[in-house]
Amino acid sequence: NGADAANDAAGTSIETMHVDQRPWMNVIVGQTALQDGTPIRMPIRIINSGKTPAYKLEGKFVVNLLRQTDQPDFNYTEHIHPIYQVNGGVAIPNLPNDMQWNVLPKYVPIKKPIHPVIATTTIKKAIEDGSVYIVIHGEMTYSDVFGTEHWLKFCSYAHNIVGVPEKMTAGTCGPY
Repeated sequence: NGADAANDAAGTSIETMHVDQRPWMNVIVGQTALQDGTPIRMPIRIINSGKTPAYKLEGKFVVNLLRQTDQPDFNYTEHIHPIYQVNGGVAIPNLPNDMQWNVLPKYVPIKKPIHPVIATTTIKKAIEDGSVYIVIHGEMTYSDVFGTEHWLKFCSYAHNIVGVPEKMTAGTCGPY
């Protein structure tokens, strides 16, 4: 029937326009210099690379220093380990939100103070030899101008070793 075909074509056209016009949230992790005696801080950029604003933006992020054999757990429940939270409200297209987040220990008991990981000669050497690495992972939710909810999950990790097998450092990052 011609009316059904026209309705299907119109629906497909609207869906295509929504995908083309929607916000697309991205997280970019930069590099950091390790200076003895100072907290290790990771530069994080959150940006909407889409064409329209993202609304009701909320996110939870973890920045940890892990042993080579440890994997991120992707658990964002409070009191499991320290998390950073973002309640950005609205993310305007192509307007970056740049932050510097301290690397924190993976598990901190409830009601204990949270201290950032401090760069030391020992930690720098461990990062260089691949026995520890820095991992940043998180999840965000947001809505588009059409009222559709979207989400983003990401994982990124940093080490200074070339040729370290993927399974040795954050092998669960890619699938996440």
